[in-house]
Amino acid sequence: MKNIYKILILLSITILISTNTTNVFGSQNQKSFDNKIILDFSFSKPVIEKSNVDGNIITSVTIQDLPNTHDLRKPVLPVKPVRILLPQGTDVNNIEISHSEEILVGSGFNIQAGGYVVPVSEIVKEDNKPIIAKSSSDLLYSYIGVYTFRGFSILHLNLYPIQYDASNGKISYYNSMKLIVETKNGEINKAFRGNSDDFEIVKNLVDNPDALQTYEIVENMAYNENYKYIIITNNDLKNSDEDYTFQDLIDFKIADGISAKIVTTEEIMSDPDFEVDGAWGDANVANPFYESEITGNIEFFNNKSARIRNFIRYAYTELGTEYVLLGGDADVAVESDNIIPLRGLFANESGLPLNLLTSEEQDDIPSDVYYACLDGNFNYDCDGHFGESPDRNSVAEIDEADLYAEVWIGRCCADSDEEVSNFVMKTLNYAQSGDPYLSEIMFIGEDLGSAFYFQYGGEYKDLMEYLVPSNYNMHKLYDNEGYTWYPNLK
Repeated sequence: MKNIYKILILLSITILISTNTTNVFGSQNQKSFDNKIILDFSFSKPVIEKSNVDGNIITSVTIQDLPNTHDLRKPVLPVKPVRILLPQGTDVNNIEISHSEEILVGSGFNIQAGGYVVPVSEIVKEDNKPIIAKSSSDLLYSYIGVYTFRGFSILHLNLYPIQYDASNGKISYYNSMKLIVETKNGEINKAFRGNSDDFEIVKNLVDNPDALQTYEIVENMAYNENYKYIIITNNDLKNSDEDYTFQDLIDFKIADGISAKIVTTEEIMSDPDFEVDGAWGDANVANPFYESEITGNIEFFNNKSARIRNFIRYAYTELGTEYVLLGGDADVAVESDNIIPLRGLFANESGLPLNLLTSEEQDDIPSDVYYACLDGNFNYDCDGHFGESPDRNSVAEIDEADLYAEVWIGRCCADSDEEVSNFVMKTLNYAQSGDPYLSEIMFIGEDLGSAFYFQYGGEYKDLMEYLVPSNYNMHKLYDNEGYTWYPNLK
């Protein structure tokens, strides 16, 4: 039954690390020299397809196993996302791209441009038909940024093997590209703990796993205390006398060989180490997860949400914690039921091509990503919104959110002893059941529209298939160009 827990957690967390996770597309060779990382990529011949839309011949370009860009009014073209593990203690100094001889496909093509995303809740009167790109695309690569996952520094780039000249409709491509990343000395990330499980995840995440040799695995890490699984709840729910309690879940984990304990919010709130300027707080530059100065609204970084997150930082680093169950509701309307408060992450339409609408929607979306991803303070400009996109960060063009998870997070949405009992009872019954259906998995993927890297959801599902243990029976129900699995839908 342990595998069932694993697959549920892994499928959930894959969304976070892509936010984010793609397999290596195309073929490649990798070399690492003293201060250079060299990667060679090869690409299949592009597939050119034409369609007639209201008398306009529109061209689509695809390359096998590559997603396409879908930026508003820009050419929709294949892109190769690249994740490069930087050697430990280094930063990026320079990036160079070389390529094979340019291969001409032809001229006179009208490339489709990225269209609008239309919310299903709105009736939009304007057409959202395919449009022709008026701009050219001659980029070889774009720099996304360097992000940290469990102390590993990962450079994100996009490569563009297709070139397009809008003035004459010329399409050309490169069937190979060489990427050279020159590094310089930097600092070793303090959040690195050398866990062998972390190495395994990074190995499957990056395009140059050979760089892992520069990071040292810490065998048999010695912790004063070690708790792989922690439940965070309040005293009332911890001390429930119902038929099933959080302690029953802890006992089950321990019997299954997983070290586990309960920590209460009262304990966390009374410990100065978890305050904003404490050992694990966002204002402490010695905190291994510290990234930027707090310049205002300091109360936002010292409230219950922040202190619980600071405790999780401690548990991850000092206790070897991998799994955290948030044991309680986040009901903001009833203070007594706001046991584990949510941290809303700001979202608005400026990051999406929704310009058809007369008004812009924006809100702080409830999220527990804040508790899973521990780098930085999620509020670089220290305003009233956490997790803003770069265009809403008023200090620097930096994404405020961290989307690489240090711990696997779950939540028991309960605010009473009865609800906890029901949750634990169902969890234990599921874990201990031997019913054959528990070995059956179905992936369902719909037609998502043209505004995404992949139009069909099944392609995203396939990226996660390698996470499914071999003892599960896989079933798939996917939309694709030739098949719709809900034909009777009107």
